[in-house]
Amino acid sequence: MKYILLFILFMGLCTARSQRTQLTTTVDKNKILIGEPFHLTLKAFVAGGGNTFPNLDTIPHFEILSKGKIDSQQNNGTLILNQVITLTAWDSGQWTIPAYALKGSAPSAPLLINVLFTPLDTTQEYHDVRDIMDGAKPERTQWYWYLVGALLLLGLFALLFPGRKPKKPPVFTPDNDIYQESLKRLHSLQENSAASGRETYSELTDILRTYVQKRKGIALHSKTTDDLAAYMNQKELPASLSASLLDTLRLSDLVKFARWQPNTTQNETSIETIRQSIMVLERQK
Repeated sequence: MKYILLFILFMGLCTARSQRTQLTTTVDKNKILIGEPFHLTLKAFVAGGGNTFPNLDTIPHFEILSKGKIDSQQNNGTLILNQVITLTAWDSGQWTIPAYALKGSAPSAPLLINVLFTPLDTTQEYHDVRDIMDGAKPERTQWYWYLVGALLLLGLFALLFPGRKPKKPPVFTPDNDIYQESLKRLHSLQENSAASGRETYSELTDILRTYVQKRKGIALHSKTTDDLAAYMNQKELPASLSASLLDTLRLSDLVKFARWQPNTTQNETSIETIRQSIMVLERQK
């Protein structure tokens, strides 16, 4: 009788342990390059199905690129939740994804992510630094006499054939129609917001660059995205709009150079951010 009671007690403890609420977090990469996306997977086992899945809006040192939908299923009275979040980081170093917990569960294990610059090519031959060696003294030459003669000829040529007066730079005239034209182009993009790719985000940044050049007289087509972001940062945009614009320009680089595929919500947000930025610039003198 004693062994039977111990067996029943043991089975009860095992059952209670198996029905305990749990939350686990995993990543597909522990080392990434700056700006490289990776995936964080959250998986929860909720006994009785009466708990709330954690909603991650921000993670220190990391940028959330996209959040997948929460998949759920029932298994013998236990609710299983699963979500995949795409992250990246823009600062090099070792950063930790903190532990998370559900009500009544132990916290998940923190995850260490190493963010690196482009690694060195270790397959190339290593060349050590050598000491400075004494070289042979060059022979004396009379090259400076040739230089003096050339300068005299240039002086005589300048006296005999004076150059024309430099032309005054043309006066910039703002294009009064570019504002409405930019809004029309954005409206056309918004009607096709489900489409994504390099063409969409190239058109989006071109709208902003063209507006700034024709309305403000600042040529940015030959400049980098960082130059464009620096110019916009000088225009005293609202803090929230400035942050959204920086995210949009970074996302544009990911799409154009890393072949990142944004979703429809990110496309609509990017289009609206560019529209609000142009409207703020139009109100400024």
